[in-house]
Amino acid sequence: MAGRTNKNIIVVVLGNERADGMLLKSMKDPDVLQRMDRYVVVQMQSEGDPVAKALTKGVVRFPAFLIMTRAGRLLARDVGFIWPGDLRECLDLAKVAETQQKHLENALKKDPKNGQTLTALATLWAVQAKEPQAQELLRRAIVAKAPRRGIAEAQIWIAEYFRQQNEFDKSYTYCVKSLDYVSTPRQEFRARLRIALLLRRFNKGAESDAMLQITSKIRGLSAEDAETISQMIAPRPGR
Repeated sequence: MAGRTNKNIIVVVLGNERADGMLLKSMKDPDVLQRMDRYVVVQMQSEGDPVAKALTKGVVRFPAFLIMTRAGRLLARDVGFIWPGDLRECLDLAKVAETQQKHLENALKKDPKNGQTLTALATLWAVQAKEPQAQELLRRAIVAKAPRRGIAEAQIWIAEYFRQQNEFDKSYTYCVKSLDYVSTPRQEFRARLRIALLLRRFNKGAESDAMLQITSKIRGLSAEDAETISQMIAPRPGR
């Protein structure tokens, strides 16, 4: 296994005592551990550390999980409340960025209207916090009638970027838009769960609960996603 590690890629984990619990739990997920095994460095820093501040320029929420090159190029990031499934997807996108991004960028120059390339790059740029570029490629992908699954994926990650930046209205808008394009149970789950959580933030508890009930009825959910929903629906203290 050590022979397949990439010493040029660093996983940096930064957080605070209040918010680390879910991320640390997610990092113990067997599939997450398998994906992280090929990377050589995992750093734990406090958010007040000057090194941490330099690494997380533009990050406004913690904890933060970043995959980057030693030269400082960000491959993918996720911040805030991070479930195991989200972390697996973040690591998968980092691997795509590491191995395929230059090829995708060159392919787009040769064929600027290729829907699959447009959505793949829009997704990568969203997870790399390049939001203006991601939105522009998404717009072009919709015009090019790109595959619905790719459009939904880009929209969900752009929504996630705005959530990470505390721009919750924009995040909500992109999550709702993605429902017109989702094509897998996992995509629909991610979009609807984020909508439910945002509705809670907007103090719309009844609407949030209704969305969770709809989410729980999605056919084909994984056992992990079904368990997440059941925990979210469980009565909260004071109800």
